[in-house]
Amino acid sequence: MHYNKYAKMVGFSIKCSTSKNSTLDGQKDKQLFVCSKSGKNADINELEAPPVRQRNRSITKKTECKARLRIKRRGKKWHVTYFIEEHNHKLIKKFSLKKYLRSHKGIPKEEKDFVKLLHKVNLSAGRVMRIMGEVYGGLANVPYDSKDVSNYMAKIDEEHAHKDMSMLLAHFARMKKEDPNFYFNLHTDHADKVDRIFWVDGPAIAAYKNYSDCLSFDTTYITNMYNMPFAPFIGINRYCQTIQLGCGFLKNENIESFEWLFKEFLEAMGGVQPDNFITRPRCGNEMCNSLIITTLLSTMSIEEFESRWAEMIFKHDVADNTNLSDLYKIRATFVPAYFKDRFFPFLQTTARSEGFNAVLKSYVDPHNNLHHFFEQYLKLQEKIDVAEDSVEFKDEDKTVRVWGDYPFGRASFDRCIRCQYTSVSGLSFGK
Repeated sequence: MHYNKYAKMVGFSIKCSTSKNSTLDGQKDKQLFVCSKSGKNADINELEAPPVRQRNRSITKKTECKARLRIKRRGKKWHVTYFIEEHNHKLIKKFSLKKYLRSHKGIPKEEKDFVKLLHKVNLSAGRVMRIMGEVYGGLANVPYDSKDVSNYMAKIDEEHAHKDMSMLLAHFARMKKEDPNFYFNLHTDHADKVDRIFWVDGPAIAAYKNYSDCLSFDTTYITNMYNMPFAPFIGINRYCQTIQLGCGFLKNENIESFEWLFKEFLEAMGGVQPDNFITRPRCGNEMCNSLIITTLLSTMSIEEFESRWAEMIFKHDVADNTNLSDLYKIRATFVPAYFKDRFFPFLQTTARSEGFNAVLKSYVDPHNNLHHFFEQYLKLQEKIDVAEDSVEFKDEDKTVRVWGDYPFGRASFDRCIRCQYTSVSGLSFGK
């Protein structure tokens, strides 16, 4: 360390050379350090071509530099026995370039814990470098680069890669111990590999009993290293805020997997089914998906829908299209005209699920393992809880001035501000 600090100050890199162990205690008692430019490069023309293509790596230019330091152990102390100071090459004088010298690259030990902490909140290597640039007073002063940070983050993930599922189950067990209502289950395939996972915490179960009017469900990708689609159950609370009501991972998006997931959800919720359930049909046809979106945003009556559907079938000559035939059979589940008597004004499409997925991707990335994903999920859940507490405090402690002094306006506002789906003075919100 002493010689390396000296080398950085002067402007060169060091490496370990020969060493020798003591015949008395078997411990190292001699060590030679040399300049990284000692020795000479092999003639490229004399090298045999590798049998397979290798990564293009740059090679340090060797100059047969003789600068070196030899030390010997005597008792408990080390003594310098040989030292050559002179170099036969240019030394690096610019401070911002010295961090690229090999013996000076890397993250200092005292900063690794901080980088690890930033990695836990899913900050990228680039954002970590910007933070460290502020700490050091500029990026040029940081003694490492973004590649060093990304390599260290990859090393952290690699250490947990082979024990990902055991760590996740252990975390589930701790959650269950802290919260008896925490529910989780998993399913394994014929190869005894986990292909389905579901969990829901106690507060979400309690919230579901109060807000089971309508749920939104949609799967999202690019959230974990296994490419397992993430399937969150999304609802809204009485403040119209998006809340999580259960989460799952499915290896395969088939009927059997979804049936298992929905049964697990009902099991966790004590068998209480939602009044309304919104999801995105997957018919594998672009025209079909476009029609669904168009229909959801329209205000057609049942008669208008039936007429336009028939016109569409005739115009495009798709009477024999099985996807559209199956879609027509379930029209009462996605055409607003068929369920306009059901009241869920704040959750009419899967937009809440899609919005939640967008927020989720700011917490996780495709390289996360499942345990890291679960940790990030808990952070997102904490953010949702804090946001709900903030609005709840305002609801209990604050009051809002209405536009007029009419008693009816005050009564309407008091109920609407809490998103209570009840009528005011006998008038239906649906009208």
